[in-house]
Amino acid sequence: MIATNPSNQQGKVVQVIGPVVDVKFESAGLPEINTALTLSNPAIDATPDNLVIEVAQHLGEQTCAAWPWTPPTAWCAACR
Repeated sequence: MIATNPSNQQGKVVQVIGPVVDVKFESAGLPEINTALTLSNPAIDATPDNLVIEVAQHLGEQTCAAWPWTPPTAWCAACR
């Protein structure tokens, strides 16, 4: 389970490579690892905050790497 960003810090997407999203925060202190960040992606739909990404790594003092959060999936689950 991931926690939401408790401080409501505003970050800015600075790079996207595949599923990895780099987010830069101007203020000191990055969200903790496994924290949920929300953003609006108009490619999905017009709903605000329609994409949840999870902080996976800190990249220095102001930037973190995150990727879309997926609920836990059972091993050996059937796929098509």
